[in-house]
Amino acid sequence: MADRGRTALKGRLGSLRKEHPKLAEWAETAIPESLPVFDFPTASRLRPYTTNGLERTHRERRRRTRVVSIFPTPDAGLRPLSA
Repeated sequence: MADRGRTALKGRLGSLRKEHPKLAEWAETAIPESLPVFDFPTASRLRPYTTNGLERTHRERRRRTRVVSIFPTPDAGLRPLSA
């Protein structure tokens, strides 16, 4: 599968190289690094959800600041977030 991707990439780069040489040069070096993922089984290629930790942090921030809607000082506003 990765070999087919490399072949397709070479075909696309030919037409891209004429109009956008810098982009074609970048694609020639960067894209083949990601092609070996297609050698893995399909079940292993599912997109990982990497934003869960960030979403959890935002939920926790909202939960802590929702309790107190007005903070008297900037330090009072930072205290629940840094706990």
